[in-house]
Amino acid sequence: MGSSPSLQDIRLHATVLKTALTQISAMHNQRCESANLKLFSSTESNFTLEMLAREAMTSSDRRDAAKIASAHAQFLQQNESLFDSKVLRPALHKSVFTILFCQERFQNKHIAEFSKILEQKFGKIQVDKEIVDPEVLGLLMREISQKDVEEFIASCKSQGRGNGGNEEEEMRKQLEMM
Repeated sequence: MGSSPSLQDIRLHATVLKTALTQISAMHNQRCESANLKLFSSTESNFTLEMLAREAMTSSDRRDAAKIASAHAQFLQQNESLFDSKVLRPALHKSVFTILFCQERFQNKHIAEFSKILEQKFGKIQVDKEIVDPEVLGLLMREISQKDVEEFIASCKSQGRGNGGNEEEEMRKQLEMM
């Protein structure tokens, strides 16, 4: 089954995300000056990234997530002229969100452990600010819907892993405040 990703694994994904985002944004800003810039449609761009995200979700090997994150970065670096910022940012954030969370969301972990993972990834406890961009984290955090949380809590209960409502209630409150 494997254990939760280590902080080193999390930082690897964050580094891939930030590097790709920084490089592609810079290249795009330069190329935007050209009146001849042609962009793929939002639908095509998002579809390509979504396919990579699905590959991560169906992977049974945690280590594949790092490879797939690299594939995202490589794809974007090779095709940076196809994206405007309105297309690139949401698609990239959604895809990396999928990589980071696909394992935890489907393994019925105890709510307290899941909450701890959220804190490590999104800075309620201190995370290296040189690696993790607060703006990126904020946008990623918004990808976690209340429905995701409710489904996770329900799956914990169905497995008999809940130990009262306090942790669940606290989790709901924390996410509602964001």
